[in-house]
Amino acid sequence: MIAVATTTTTAVLLLLLALSAVLGQSGAPTCGADVDLDGFFSHDGSAECLIIRNGPPDCDDNNQFESPGRTGAFVQCNCVVRRAAFEACDNFDNDCDGVVDNGVFIDRDNDGFSAPGTAFECLAGRLNGNLTLFRSDCNDDPAKGGASIFPGATEIVCDAIDQNCDGDDVAFHFVDKDNDTFLVNTTALTAAEEAACRANGLNVFDCDDTRANVRPGLREIDFRAVKPNFDFGDNLDNDCNGIVDDIIRDAIRLQLSGQIINLDAASHKFSSSSSSSSSSSSESCTNLIIELQLTNVANNDAVNVIVQGKIQLPHDSHFDETVLGELGRFGVKIDAKTGAITWVQFRLGRRDPANITNRQTIQLPICAENPNGPVAVHLAVVRTEQLDFDLTPARLDLKQ
Repeated sequence: MIAVATTTTTAVLLLLLALSAVLGQSGAPTCGADVDLDGFFSHDGSAECLIIRNGPPDCDDNNQFESPGRTGAFVQCNCVVRRAAFEACDNFDNDCDGVVDNGVFIDRDNDGFSAPGTAFECLAGRLNGNLTLFRSDCNDDPAKGGASIFPGATEIVCDAIDQNCDGDDVAFHFVDKDNDTFLVNTTALTAAEEAACRANGLNVFDCDDTRANVRPGLREIDFRAVKPNFDFGDNLDNDCNGIVDDIIRDAIRLQLSGQIINLDAASHKFSSSSSSSSSSSSESCTNLIIELQLTNVANNDAVNVIVQGKIQLPHDSHFDETVLGELGRFGVKIDAKTGAITWVQFRLGRRDPANITNRQTIQLPICAENPNGPVAVHLAVVRTEQLDFDLTPARLDLKQ
């Protein structure tokens, strides 16, 4: 009995000595602590600590997302056991992809939603926003209005900006297939939304997006400009007012033409009146003639056409006053001093192949001491009773 007791006592003493070596002088464990509370301790990996801590040592006890994983029969320190959903600006590989602080999401414009940032932004002094897990911000740049652009924001119609980050703006529903700058909306808009689109400068809405010659604001087209034998108009509602060839049926098209005729000075004696002369010469002093023609090439009579401009004569020249007086009865008035001219054509017939009823010609006789001197004529149609179909008014510029 004594021998057995001695043996048992010896075994207990040896066990106590072993435990004492493990616990140390204070009696507390020496196998580290679990600072990051991930269930793994920062011990030295000894057999005693493996038994006491029931597992391998933590590979980083300051990061709860870095802990040992088990592969086969040996222990490997990696991120297999715990893995963060997203990277954070903390100098750790939170998502365990082998790269520290990559693909971090940063809210630069502080609207509560973030966009992908860079590891560079995670460096000291480079974090320009708030870290967040909301990754759906489509504009995180505060310099480009990002603070008002985020998921759930109020969408502004037709400003070409996707405020609520749904991948679309109402303006993006517009198409312009005929490239005439006027748009067709593929979705229905309210009257207020249409007004907002117009207020934001969008050309809405094209009544026919298959033809570039049909859009709001376009003048009705007289197709005879291309095909002379074609019927008046082009059978399209070019101005999108709902009526085909409406105003063009009453439109006119005017042309101004003319010439400066330099008569033979040798066969026409030049004379001028004088205050000391008792009578004026009975011979004509005309040696220059300015001939002007106004022609209507439309299928409608032109009414109350006004032509204005200026005529510049050579030095020591003047209009024949007798003829000017006669022209005044027919709506032609010329200021003899300034050369300003106003020509009112009260009516001009419709297109006439013989150019008889649709053309008016006037001749302005001039007495010029030097018929070869400079002459300039500048005229333009400034007003008509009906629509003048030509996009630019008829003009005439003559020089000698």
